[in-house]
Amino acid sequence: MSAMFTQLAAYFQYPFVRYAFIVGVLVALCAAAGIVVSVLAGTPVGSTIVAGNILVFLLCAALGRLKGAAR
Repeated sequence: MSAMFTQLAAYFQYPFVRYAFIVGVLVALCAAAGIVVSVLAGTPVGSTIVAGNILVFLLCAALGRLKGAAR
């Protein structure tokens, strides 16, 4: 198990791997939240997930603007 974490730590040195991991986690969270919200609100699942993705994108864009990353 320790060797696996050591190997993962070596992979996380690359910025693209960190980016891909963060994107994967965000997509999974948006999908899970979209499914739950769609069941509770009675809305279509696909469009609810897309709406959640749009909200996360806008949040990340706003945070990027605040940091000065996107000009």
